[in-house]
Amino acid sequence: MKNKKLILGIAGFAVFLGLVYAAYNGLTEEYKDQINGSGNSAVTNNDEGSSSEKQKNKAPDFTVYDEDMNEVKLSDFEGTPVVLNFWATWCGYCKDEMPYFQKASENFSEEQVKILMINMTDGRSETKEKAIEYMKNNNYTMNLLLDIDQEVANGYRVSGIPRTIFIDKDGYIREDKVGKIDADTLNTMIEELVNE
Repeated sequence: MKNKKLILGIAGFAVFLGLVYAAYNGLTEEYKDQINGSGNSAVTNNDEGSSSEKQKNKAPDFTVYDEDMNEVKLSDFEGTPVVLNFWATWCGYCKDEMPYFQKASENFSEEQVKILMINMTDGRSETKEKAIEYMKNNNYTMNLLLDIDQEVANGYRVSGIPRTIFIDKDGYIREDKVGKIDADTLNTMIEELVNE
């Protein structure tokens, strides 16, 4: 009797594992479709292959706010390459790479490239006041933008910061880097965008 229960238990567990595996594969395929452009989002995080081999994805438009709470849209910069950097004051790696963005904003003119520092302003762990104070205390003069409505975070599926997205003058995502970026990579990518 005990053996029969044991065999039934093992069989039931095997069926359960099979169902979990099938569900996982189904969700994985659905997610792959979405990030490859056949789903709702046009954003990918693909570091493989050369830029020319990558699928071109249009950067979704969004609305954020400047320090004076004026609306700023990505489409405002049409015709100019854009670098989006997602950051927060509580993020150590974000702080580490800030000097690189400051230097780049000094080396490249606003006509060449727009460097937009998008603060993940959720109103709890990150506030408008914290972001503004941090920029001022460190003498950073980059374009500070506030994602108060979390529109960019949701539209670009930002699940970790820092994250840097390079967008060409035609509005296509050229590179999407998750994690801390180094100065050489940042400058090389900006130069590629500017010299297209």
